[in-house]
Amino acid sequence: MKKSYIYVSSSYRKDWEVSIRKAQEYCDRVEQCGGIPFSPQVFLGMYMDPGEQEEYRLGEKMAEAVLKDSAVICLCDANPDDRMKREIAAAEKAKIPLIPLKSLEAAAAALGTMGEDSGEAEDKTNSAAEESEPNTDPAPVDPYASIINPNWRK
Repeated sequence: MKKSYIYVSSSYRKDWEVSIRKAQEYCDRVEQCGGIPFSPQVFLGMYMDPGEQEEYRLGEKMAEAVLKDSAVICLCDANPDDRMKREIAAAEKAKIPLIPLKSLEAAAAALGTMGEDSGEAEDKTNSAAEESEPNTDPAPVDPYASIINPNWRK
């Protein structure tokens, strides 16, 4: 099974609602890059109470299971908290690439997918190719190209 979604890793804040809003913003930015985001704070925050110790532990186990099935882990905070450090360690153990959000956005901009609606990036590429001479040089390999795909919306 091809792994295609991007696990959004961000620090928890003292105010749970602020954490969820910030994670939603990160998910939006990942989606604008052409990725399919998954944030445990957003998803699990819809029905779990992080103040309940048992639910918090269960949520962390569920998040780790999803993390292991992710294509990459997008690091959204420069100063990771303990939970985020555990996510990074789990990703490294599972050999899942770690990508800072700014790098993902830079790659999307370079690939021409930043903020594109479905199909627009492909149309621009095709029309540009028709107007110019054929390029015989091999295309540069971008490590993020396989996860940044605005056509998933189709």
